[in-house]
Amino acid sequence: MMAKRERSVFKAVVVVFAALLAFIGPTYAVYALYKLGIRHPIPDAVGVLSLILGITLILYTEKRSQPQG
Repeated sequence: MMAKRERSVFKAVVVVFAALLAFIGPTYAVYALYKLGIRHPIPDAVGVLSLILGITLILYTEKRSQPQG
């Protein structure tokens, strides 16, 4: 019983982390990198990669949480 609860807590943490990557990465991370003086392709690449990683993590977690049958 405890293992199932720990697994659901872990999934919740992963989804929150993925949502932060998907929403904060392309906005605030890119902004911060530009403010640090990093030139054009790197901040944009970081934003796109964080969006892709966040969406991928959300989809992966959702797929794993569906009952097998």
